[in-house]
Amino acid sequence: MTNCGFFLTGGALDLTNLPPNPTEAKSDDPEDDSPVETRQWLSQMSWAQLQNLDKLPAFTGFKDNFVRNLKFWKSYYDSPEPFEMLGKSDNWKRLSYIQQLCVLRVVRQDKVTAAMRAVVTKAKELGPKFGVDPPFNLAPVFAESKKEIPIVFVLSSGVDPMVDVFALATEKGSIRQLSSRQFHLAKAKSFMPRIACVRL
Repeated sequence: MTNCGFFLTGGALDLTNLPPNPTEAKSDDPEDDSPVETRQWLSQMSWAQLQNLDKLPAFTGFKDNFVRNLKFWKSYYDSPEPFEMLGKSDNWKRLSYIQQLCVLRVVRQDKVTAAMRAVVTKAKELGPKFGVDPPFNLAPVFAESKKEIPIVFVLSSGVDPMVDVFALATEKGSIRQLSSRQFHLAKAKSFMPRIACVRL
């Protein structure tokens, strides 16, 4: 597997034959029956991915280093900027960006998106303009649409295009609104002849 392949998939995971997770805190209470997962700062899934990372040529011996240097890796795990921390470490600054991202994928997957944006912004071949989301402009999309080619919004969490839709509809002077939660069949049927003939 290549570095890029690992970064994209994490490799095939075997959660049944894992060596003991070294991040599990041992309890002194013999009656402590709390779930193992709550006593680990590195999840079993991440620990399994770390086994795969150790098999890559650039990471030979990484697992042993991780086990021997838990204090460093715990500080990496707790750091608000772990990607920058690894790049400044004498032991790990030799890693390429993609290799550093592989480590981040294993230990702090929640920081991968921000780190990727930073890498793209710093890259000479790309630069800051590729790290910034372009502003959404509905007007040119509307200009290319027609009754046979409607505009379809595929939404992610927290995204609401309705402000842009209503602004454009107001500008065009025409808007027909239906609520899918309170669907009115008769009202929808009355809209159809006009929608089929008039661009909203």
